[in-house]
Amino acid sequence: TGTTFEEMRGWGWKSVHDPAMLDAVVERWTHCLAAGEPFEMEFPLRGADGELRWFLTRVRPLRDGAGRIVRWFGTNTNIEDRKRAEAERETLIAALAKSNAELEQFAYVASHDLKAPLRGIANLSQWIEEDVGESMSAESRQNMELLRGRVHRLEQLIDGILSYSRAG
Repeated sequence: TGTTFEEMRGWGWKSVHDPAMLDAVVERWTHCLAAGEPFEMEFPLRGADGELRWFLTRVRPLRDGAGRIVRWFGTNTNIEDRKRAEAERETLIAALAKSNAELEQFAYVASHDLKAPLRGIANLSQWIEEDVGESMSAESRQNMELLRGRVHRLEQLIDGILSYSRAG
């Protein structure tokens, strides 16, 4: 943080803490002192330049042979880069989730919009076949069945693309 050992002595360390988190830090530290438990916490600390940066603080009690605490030993590790990367990752995850939702919605709409004319083509071929009736040649009937078969294949292809887009 750029502070001296003398500035941090006693409870002087409170001066580098973010006031918004100071009460939680003091409460946790006081509990650990009373219980003799290790202290570990992440919080921002103010550097000599006045900027707050995230730190991971770990403090462990050192005990003598009888188990009494004789001193506390701790470290402050600057984790500002890690916190920034985590925030960026969360932003990217949210953007990706939004993009995936939009893509799924697009795929659903596109699927619906592509299937509508295919259903129309299939229906028209059936109506033509019904209207012409017995006068339709065997070759024309075969072509109408081929047409409906192709329509069915296209619908399956569209369904497959829609399923693929939802596969995650």
